[in-house]
This record gives sequence, structure tokens and C-alpha cells, in this order.
Amino acid sequence: MTETPKVLNVFITGGDTSAGRVLTRELARRGHRVTATTTGSAGAAAIRAAGGLPAYPDMTRPADVRGLLQMARTDVLVHLAAAPLNDIPQYASPQAAAAVAALDATDELVIAAGQAGVKRVLLLSSAFIYGDTGGQPATENTPVRATSPLFKALIHAETAVLDGGIPGYVLRAGYLYGAHSAAARALAQALTLGQAVLAGRHPAAWLHEDDLTAALCRLIEQEGDADTATILNVADDAPASPDAFLDEFGTILGTGVPARFPGLLEPLRATALQRTLLATSVQVSTAALKALGWAPQYPARAAGLERMLMLWRAEAAAEPPPVVLPERAIVTL
Repeated sequence: MTETPKVLNVFITGGDTSAGRVLTRELARRGHRVTATTTGSAGAAAIRAAGGLPAYPDMTRPADVRGLLQMARTDVLVHLAAAPLNDIPQYASPQAAAAVAALDATDELVIAAGQAGVKRVLLLSSAFIYGDTGGQPATENTPVRATSPLFKALIHAETAVLDGGIPGYVLRAGYLYGAHSAAARALAQALTLGQAVLAGRHPAAWLHEDDLTAALCRLIEQEGDADTATILNVADDAPASPDAFLDEFGTILGTGVPARFPGLLEPLRATALQRTLLATSVQVSTAALKALGWAPQYPARAAGLERMLMLWRAEAAAEPPPVVLPERAIVTL
């Protein structure tokens, strides 16, 4: 007989990101109490709809964060504020700068967590922190290099968690896609309109949002901890270039293979972050996480993309039809 996991108080930073909303919904479904941070009313509404309690901390003020962690009686802190950095790389996330700032503040967050008696900390990091892996899958012991401000911010955040004295995990994730992804929706619109997209020819690690959520839930709920935090890679089993991802996306969407910007125009269309990511080839081994009992529900992207489109179609079908007034009710001045 399977034991029901005990109810936990989980505090999520970046609760209004796509990863945060999906995790909030799943944790609430499992019976846990979730408090999740947001920066506005729309995010708060999404968190409430997912079953969580929204919070509006000033993440630059440790006392403010510590007070909220204590009020929520937090057992587990999940730091997802950097999730927009794991968006599909052809999408220029408007939240990228805020995500980097959130990474820079991780050390203060971990200190506040320690003062509030938090028992476990999870940090969402990025597989691309390894830099170019030369076609070989990186393990958690593969060295990382601070070759850009973004990589420095990731290393700073990881170090804060790994050396913070609180048991937990650093998850180095592949690029995220799924029904709640703003990047996937924006790129679907671009493909539908026949717009050109940025090219990315180097293999990369990918991950469906549901598989990230499953990994996070397993690590949140598991009993027992080591004395320190541990690094784990999390990705599907089929590395592919960003070009191959969008080709597959376009085929399933029905728009066909998308056009690419001519090479001379690409530097003008891409942000510095996109240029860095699209030029990096990253593959990872997930053997360590699989040894803990996790396995991707979507080991390759076809089924994951089909699931995403199915949920979008169901969402569209559930929307109420527009109200059409009878002609005599239309008043003109």
C-alpha cells in the first residue's frame, strides 16, 4: 500500500512563471499548501486559480522574504524565478533581465531561508551552464565556466544553494516547452503567420514542463536528506537543435518548416542572450536523477508537443463565443 506523502508548506519564487504555475497546480492537487510569489494582479490570479496563495515580497529585502517564509511556515523553498532563462531560445523573454537579477539575489534568499527554518531548498538552474559539451553528454561533475554575465549569475546562484548549509537540490534543466509556456505560444503565433525565426543548429537539451514538475515534486516529497545540496541534470532523452525543435513544432502545428532569417540579419534580430544560447551545443546525462526514480513522461518531443496542442485546442473550445448583438440593439451616435 502506497503511503500518502505528508502535507508540506511549499514556498515558490517565480510563482507567476509558467514553471511556477504548473508546479503550484500539481502540488495543490497533491494536497500541499503552496505560497507563490508574483509581481502583479494577473500573476496573482493565475496562482489562485492554480490553488496557491500569492505573495508580493520585495526580493531585494531579506527581512521581507524571511518574514513571508516564516508566516507561510515554509518546509520547502523552490527558487524558480530564473525559469524564463530556460525558455525556447528563439524567443526573447521580456523577463530575462529580472531572472538574472533573481539569480544574483539567491545568496540573500538562502540566508533568509536558513533564518526561517526552511528544511529544503530547490533551485532551477540551466543545462547550458556547462557551455559547449562538444557533442558529449555532461554529467553533474563536468566543470562549468563563467564565460558570460549570465553564466556568472547561474554559478553565483548555484554556489549560494550548494554552500548554504540547507539540504536540497540544484536542477540543471533543458529548454522548457509545454502548454503554459509563453515562448511556445509566441512562436506558434509566429509560425502561423509565416514569420521567419532565428536559426540554431547546435544540439541542445529539452524538457516538457510536466516532466520538470514531476522531478520537482519527487524531490520535494522524498523523505530524508543529505547534509548538503546536490546537483542533478534534468532533460528528456532526445537532444535536438533549436532548428529541429521548431521544424517538429511546425510540422505538428500544421504550419510546416519555418523560414529562417538570413545570416546577415540574425545578429540584428537576436538579443545577446539568444546569440549566446543559439551558438552553444549542450547535451546532458540524467542518470543521477533517474536513479532516484524519475523518468520523463515525454522522452522525445513529438508526444509532448501533441499534448501541448491538445490542451491549447481544449482551452480554445472552452472559451465562450463572442456576444453578437441583434442589429436593432446597436446604437450609433
